[in-house]
Amino acid sequence: MSDWREWLKQMVFCICFLELLYQILPGKNWQKYLKFTGGLVFVLVLFQPVLQIFSFEGKLEQAVWKWQIKEESMQLQEARKELEELQNEQIRQSYCRELERQIQERTEYYGGKVQRVQVTLSQGENMQMEKMEVYLLENPKGKNRLRENLAASYDLRLSQVQISVAGNK
Repeated sequence: MSDWREWLKQMVFCICFLELLYQILPGKNWQKYLKFTGGLVFVLVLFQPVLQIFSFEGKLEQAVWKWQIKEESMQLQEARKELEELQNEQIRQSYCRELERQIQERTEYYGGKVQRVQVTLSQGENMQMEKMEVYLLENPKGKNRLRENLAASYDLRLSQVQISVAGNK
């Protein structure tokens, strides 16, 4: 008999609590979602004695937990992939900036006044340099020697190294 009273108390509490939530929410859109989920909760409370009779209560709870864990696991995996992609992109950008800094130093060593350096890297994990573009403010004396040295230093063909002077190519 006490089980029935407890069940009745749970139903009354559920109805009162859901009604309170309906009154608190200001927008119709949220009330629609609350009525749906509240209805599901109420149905579960309503059928709790039947579920206990057939001893499905533990299985239902276990199934809900499994589903919730699976959803959270999928969300964590997606977040991990996004973080890995972001990390790889940051590594790529840092590597590119460091290459550009080194090229600028090497160019200035050969007497070139650098306006900017642009490096193109291959896609993928190996990040090989595909192209190097050096934009100078003025034409240095050893432009060809600089180009050959840059190509040799970074294991590039001469066609992959472009040196442009402001106003010229």
